[in-house]
Amino acid sequence: MRLYIMRHGETDSNREKRLQGRVDNPLNENGIKLAREVGRALRDIRFSLWITSPLKRAVQTGEAVLSENKVSGNVPMEKDEGIIEISFGSWEGLGCGKDNFEIDCDNFSDFYKNPELVSFPKDAEKPSDVKKRTLEFLKRTVAREELKTKPGEPEKNVLVTTHGFAMRALLNSLYEDPSDFWQGRVPANCAVNIVEADNSGNIRLLERDVIYYDKNEIKDYFRP
Repeated sequence: MRLYIMRHGETDSNREKRLQGRVDNPLNENGIKLAREVGRALRDIRFSLWITSPLKRAVQTGEAVLSENKVSGNVPMEKDEGIIEISFGSWEGLGCGKDNFEIDCDNFSDFYKNPELVSFPKDAEKPSDVKKRTLEFLKRTVAREELKTKPGEPEKNVLVTTHGFAMRALLNSLYEDPSDFWQGRVPANCAVNIVEADNSGNIRLLERDVIYYDKNEIKDYFRP
């Protein structure tokens, strides 16, 4: 099987450089446009299943992608808490850019280097717990019998719509250097990573952070 693991499209909170976490923001107009552009690029991929974070911005991203698909028909959708974004607790909604910084933390800059070093509030989710739950999601997904390739059948493709931190956590064990959490940057909105798994559960990252729209449209709101 192949998993097309995608970060959601742009939101107003992205543009305003605010931590979203579990805040259930919708996509803005540009976010929907970018997702549809990705959908047009993937329009000939036959998806057997769509799995999404339950948050609105991830759901809308998958809807926009599949609205452009020409070959999949009515794709079953599952919402999975395993790929929901990290919870920032009492930090959610706060400005985190240089020009709007509102976070009471002396070492927040470490977030873009090694999130494990950050002094998160007590009501936030630990980065290690995000890695654990997203890895569990990945393992149970590739173990699903109905998604395995049977002799004479085409390979199954699964669309996964999630979030920036959750996506990096999900892929962490597949990176050559897992200690580098961000792999150089926060993934761009609507970036797609393609993961392949065989019937024995062996998993590898085929393509990373693919941008299917004009790269001049990438907005670098967050930078390690």
